[in-house]
Amino acid sequence: MLLSPALLRVAFISASGALLTLASYFSPFSPAYWTAWCLWTFLCGFIVPIGIITGLSGSLEKSGLSPGDWRWSLSITSLLWVAMIPFLLWARGQNPFRDYYRPYVSLASLSPSGFLIGLFLYMWGWEFLFRGFLLFGLLPYSRTLAVLYPTLLFTLAHWGKPIPELIGSFFAGLILAVVSMTCRSFLPAFLTHFLVYVTFIAFVA
Repeated sequence: MLLSPALLRVAFISASGALLTLASYFSPFSPAYWTAWCLWTFLCGFIVPIGIITGLSGSLEKSGLSPGDWRWSLSITSLLWVAMIPFLLWARGQNPFRDYYRPYVSLASLSPSGFLIGLFLYMWGWEFLFRGFLLFGLLPYSRTLAVLYPTLLFTLAHWGKPIPELIGSFFAGLILAVVSMTCRSFLPAFLTHFLVYVTFIAFVA
C-alpha cells in the first residue's frame, strides 16, 4: 500500500532532522577549531534545513523564521533567562561543569568578539534545527510529535555533558518548544539559549 504524501513528508522531515543532528553531534571539528565548528553547526542546523524547506515548497515564515509575537517573545525570553540564573550559579561551582566548559571559557577569554560571533551562529543553527525546521515542519501533522521528537533529539545531542544538564535539556526542550509554538517563532528559543550560555561562561570565568 502506498504511503500518503503527508506521511512521506513527516518521515522525510523526521529523518532529515535526525541525520542533521548526528552530523552536528559527530562533527569532525572540536572547540579547538571554534570557527569551523560553529560554521558546521550553522550549515547543518540552518543552511541545509532552509534548502529542504525551499525544496518542499514550504514557507520560511511558517517554519518559525519570523518575528512572530515579538513582544511576548522578549518577555518570555527575559523570564526564562532570569529563571535559569540560580541553576547557573549552582552549576559554576560544580567540578563536572567547570571541567567540561573550561575550553570554552578559555576561548571566550582569548577572543570575546570571535567567541560571541561563533556562538551566535552556532546557537542560531542549533535552535532553528529543533525549534524551527523540525517543530514547525511536523506541527501541521501532529502537535505531540512536533514537541516530543525534536526535544528527544535535542536531549540526545547533550549526551556527554554533565548529567544535570543532560536531564535538564529534556525539560528545557519541552519548554522552548511550547514557547516557540506560542510565539510562532524560533527566536525566543534562540535568544534564551544564547543568553543562558553567555551568562554561564561569564559566571565560570
